[in-house]
Amino acid sequence: MLKLLPALFLFAFMVLIMAIVPPRTSVAIHASGHPNKAAAAQNPGVKQYWMVLLKEGPNQSLSQEQTEGILAIHAQNIQHLTASGKMLVAGPFNDQSAGLKSVYILDCKDSLEATRLLQSDTAIASGLFSYELKSWKTTKSDLFK
Repeated sequence: MLKLLPALFLFAFMVLIMAIVPPRTSVAIHASGHPNKAAAAQNPGVKQYWMVLLKEGPNQSLSQEQTEGILAIHAQNIQHLTASGKMLVAGPFNDQSAGLKSVYILDCKDSLEATRLLQSDTAIASGLFSYELKSWKTTKSDLFK
């Protein structure tokens, strides 16, 4: 029994150290359990945005007059979203042969807000454009705060 005593003291000491000292690599878990918020808690210099790829939509049978009217309202919507701070970047692709029309970067709290803003766009609502929404993260800078 006396031979086991040093081993028991060493074991007790190791358990005590493990209980007192936190692990060096811990995973930050946000109270909501949302993985993006947990990742942001781990790296506060990175922020999530929403990248939108506008594509040719299913409704290409509109007249030129209808299309021009929809695009005018679409341009006003872009100006409104930019003025409100929700749209940080917007612009068309030079080569639209693959059906890609434009790209946006939105600053929204989640994908639901981004989707709500996109679905209020007349070009999307009319089917002239469709979209693909992607979560996108970047470091904070002058443009992306």
